[in-house]
Amino acid sequence: MRQDLISANQGNAEAQFTVGAQYMTGRRVPKDEKKAMEYFKKSCLQKYDMGCKAYHGKMNFNDVTY
Repeated sequence: MRQDLISANQGNAEAQFTVGAQYMTGRRVPKDEKKAMEYFKKSCLQKYDMGCKAYHGKMNFNDVTY
C-alpha cells in the first residue's frame, strides 16, 4: 500500500485507481468509500479507463485483482 499511495499522490493514474480499489474493498486499509471515490476521480480525470468505470459505478469490485 505504501508504494501505491506514494505513486498515487505523485499523480500516477493506475496507482490512484489501485489505492481507490483498496479503500473501496477494505483490502490492506480500512474500508472508506469516500476516499475511494476521491482516488477514482483523480484517476478518471487522467483518462484512466478503469478509474472512470469505478468512478461512474460501472465496476464490480468482487472481480478486481491488484
